[in-house]
Amino acid sequence: MSITRSKRTRPPEAEAERATPAAAEPAASSARQALEATAVVAICILLALLLKLFIYDLPHTEPDEQVYWQLAGNLVNTGRYSLQGTEVLKTLSPGMYDKPLFHHPPLFPFLLVPFVMADAHQAAVMVPWLGHFLAIVAVGLLGFALRREGDDEVAPFLPRYWIPIVAIALDPILLFLSRRLWMDSLLAGFGGMAAALFLLGLRRKRMGWLAAGGVFLGLATMTKLTGVLLAPVLFLLVFFELKEKRERQQAILWGFVPFTLIVAPWFGVFLARYGVLIPGWINPDAWSLQHYPFLRAIANRPALYYFFQLTVVQPVFPLLVILAIVHWRRITSFRLAMPFVWMGLTLLVVSAMGARGLGFQMRHLCPMLAGLYGALYVVMPARTDRSPLALGILAAAIYGGATGLVNLVAQVSDLLSISEIARLMAPM
Repeated sequence: MSITRSKRTRPPEAEAERATPAAAEPAASSARQALEATAVVAICILLALLLKLFIYDLPHTEPDEQVYWQLAGNLVNTGRYSLQGTEVLKTLSPGMYDKPLFHHPPLFPFLLVPFVMADAHQAAVMVPWLGHFLAIVAVGLLGFALRREGDDEVAPFLPRYWIPIVAIALDPILLFLSRRLWMDSLLAGFGGMAAALFLLGLRRKRMGWLAAGGVFLGLATMTKLTGVLLAPVLFLLVFFELKEKRERQQAILWGFVPFTLIVAPWFGVFLARYGVLIPGWINPDAWSLQHYPFLRAIANRPALYYFFQLTVVQPVFPLLVILAIVHWRRITSFRLAMPFVWMGLTLLVVSAMGARGLGFQMRHLCPMLAGLYGALYVVMPARTDRSPLALGILAAAIYGGATGLVNLVAQVSDLLSISEIARLMAPM
């Protein structure tokens, strides 16, 4: 006699309990990744902060620093955004600065206002420091946004993720700018955050992230007009990433309406005052060239100055170029090409501006810095974590950081290579 066993069915509650752990695994993994990435970014921000502390008490007497401090003071005392009627104007070219409205957008002097009111001249350097810290956060976000389809999940504690973040924490340009009340570091941070949030918003279909990216793009442009160079790149990103017309229109509205609302008032006021959107009097004129030898020096630099100087002060750049050539097949979409388009457009435009009379200063490269280090995520192969390549890129980043620190100690006017500083300091 055979005994047949009837099939037992699990109650629905048991099936749900059985499915819950598997369903929770992706969420738990994402939360762990976010926590680990936050720890990496926080450590790199702390590293950048520690490298800056020794120059906190340095005086801010450079002419541009005096200009921005005076503008902030005028906003407090008179509400006017102009240098007219100030003592600072006596040391500057009347043709460039004796205007009823200053030529740069007003965000940076506005952020200095609380420090002017508190008479905290040294503490004001925290405003440009904030830009460096935001750029570090942006590269951390780009590590997620620029992951190739089919690659392993992001592992924040592996070198392939954290090396680019360490590299921007040690960036020689941003370290060099740490002692100045200049707007360029802030431009690097705002632009980097705009790009990262646009990329993540498009990848994860989060319209709120696109709106936040548009806000940061507006802040970058209101810091310095070269911040707008990122706008056409982000527009192309929307066009290539989204295939349906309705999705594109929605993304453009969410991303570019906040940007437009932030920048339109300034451009409207500027256009009403001068009849142009972009000032044509910002290039050093004869008066400035006569009174400031440094301006004569930067005006006479070669057209490819940025490319060659970036190569010698930050070896990560030539390594990136080599990796992009060797691993060009990894660039399979516009999303992955975007950091290179961003860098190329910035280099092209600021080089053209330099050749047309503005001159060549390394701080003009700040709009592209987050893109430079973010591009490493695209071209570093998976085996980077277990190869000498990781050590090579890290060593190049450390050399770049050393270059920035040497420039801080030497207190030069523009970022120089270590060999240039050695020749400058050598006894005659």
